Amino acid sequence: MNPRPAGAILLALALASCGLFGKDDREPPCPKVFLASEISTLTRFRPGGGHDLTDVAFEVDLTGYTGSCKYDKNKLTVTLNVDFAVGRGPAGQKTANFEYFVAIPKMYPSPAAKRVFDVAYPFPPNAARGQFTDEIEVDIPLAARNAGPSNEIYVGLQLTPDELEYNRK
Repeated sequence: MNPRPAGAILLALALASCGLFGKDDREPPCPKVFLASEISTLTRFRPGGGHDLTDVAFEVDLTGYTGSCKYDKNKLTVTLNVDFAVGRGPAGQKTANFEYFVAIPKMYPSPAAKRVFDVAYPFPPNAARGQFTDEIEVDIPLAARNAGPSNEIYVGLQLTPDELEYNRK
């Protein structure tokens, strides 16, 4: 038996798996998503009050996410389902109003590098705690220097300087 035909077949199979013969239909992976612990919790106090337990209006925890992505010719669309847990404090209101953001540092200085989303979570009647998921889509333009999987996406709560300092303590 001559080993040359078998070797040629193996070489052709190896090259085909690399995408040299025709188009590779596999999509690249989705970008990595990061939830920074320092900005994944928010304690909001009533206006003009102090910073003790009785002054807490509400608390929010960014608890996780699920996501998917779809590549198009010139862009990558990332769909994120961002999970939140919300608790009403002693100084609470009927609605927890806060913001969170999605940032893609590789897109800076474009205004699209950071998007801020407003949330108005109405507490259910007679409930001090709740959970919900917010679904968002983010489009990332693709270019030679900006391949989809090389992007990093950061999700966090939009905090004031005082709220960030409170988290750090």
